[in-house]
Amino acid sequence: MTPLNWVNGLVMCLSVVGLVRTQEKCSISAPEFSRLDTTITAGEQVDSGTTFRVFCDTGFQLGSSSVAEVPCVTGQMPSSCRKVEVITYNTEYALGSEIVMTCKITALDTVSGVRWIKDGTDFREQGEFAAGQTSPFQSVLTFTAAAADAGTYNCEATLGSAAPFTTETALIDVSLTILAAEMTPAEETVYLQIGETLPLACTFKNLATYMLTITWLRDPSESGSCTPAGEVEPASETGKCKVVSMYNTDVDDTVVSRPNLQASSDPAVSNTYSCKGVYNNIANNKEVVTSAARNVVVRGFTIQPTSLSLGVGDDAAFTCETVGESEPTVVWLLDSAPQASSLFSSDYTPATRATKSVLSLQSVTKQSSAVVCRMTYPGESGEINSQPATLSVYS
Repeated sequence: MTPLNWVNGLVMCLSVVGLVRTQEKCSISAPEFSRLDTTITAGEQVDSGTTFRVFCDTGFQLGSSSVAEVPCVTGQMPSSCRKVEVITYNTEYALGSEIVMTCKITALDTVSGVRWIKDGTDFREQGEFAAGQTSPFQSVLTFTAAAADAGTYNCEATLGSAAPFTTETALIDVSLTILAAEMTPAEETVYLQIGETLPLACTFKNLATYMLTITWLRDPSESGSCTPAGEVEPASETGKCKVVSMYNTDVDDTVVSRPNLQASSDPAVSNTYSCKGVYNNIANNKEVVTSAARNVVVRGFTIQPTSLSLGVGDDAAFTCETVGESEPTVVWLLDSAPQASSLFSSDYTPATRATKSVLSLQSVTKQSSAVVCRMTYPGESGEINSQPATLSVYS
């Protein structure tokens, strides 16, 4: 037997008994959600452990990149590309409305948990997914919009996979802008004298991509008119004021609206007021926001006492009338001195919120006196005084 034949025979014998192993082969294939390098042929047989490049589909990653070197392992599919995305139907929300965001994870790996992050800080932990859930995995975040919720939200998914990939994270930004109608003044109840203009104002913000329709509401119906600041169409009879030219403009994105109403003896003016704004963007997505309500209370004299000039021994009568939120305490003053309640009568009419009082003086003798009617209502600034009338007595 020649030496060469002897060697070949020895290799064959050793192979039979398992002492010499041939190199295992692996069939190249692209991981899920990816494609092979154009220089590589799918199905090509290479030595097991050989690495080759793959390119993840758009939006997907393998590790921290969209391009990765992956090993070919016999009988095992290479780790797949994966994608984490945040789905939200709006990026602007009204105060008090429901915010819904979904974290969608598309991957073949097991998802061990999802964490929501706001402005770089932990916001909420979603925990593990239910056993048996398959890709795409979805984690839904729901909460009520508050002013402090405006910011940037990220969804971080922890994915467990076979070696060499252990865990990884992915972040997607979603910016939220809170639409709001801010009512001033801050006090819940505003007290006015007859003739004063209602000091109410509503401020609407974040109008860069919106048109806005403003309506002032007076319980239970709309108030008479409004005169918002800025570029507006004339107020209509229904009280609606429409802001124009607000699509993608460079103007200030804040509009202030005020009701063009004065305090009067009309009982309807003493009421509850709020303002409503309908934000409408170019895609016809509408958000409705309503401000906090303010109670307006009007007080004042509708009839002032009239000066009199009488002779000694004549009888005098002075009349005053006010409107207010309830029945007041009435006092008549003669030269700053309160008069006995037996000298005057008072009558309150709930339907009109009016109080009428008459001071009766018999057989006047004093030559000159200052007469004042004082009404005191409950609550802030409740005391109001009439203009002084003069009682002149001649002999």
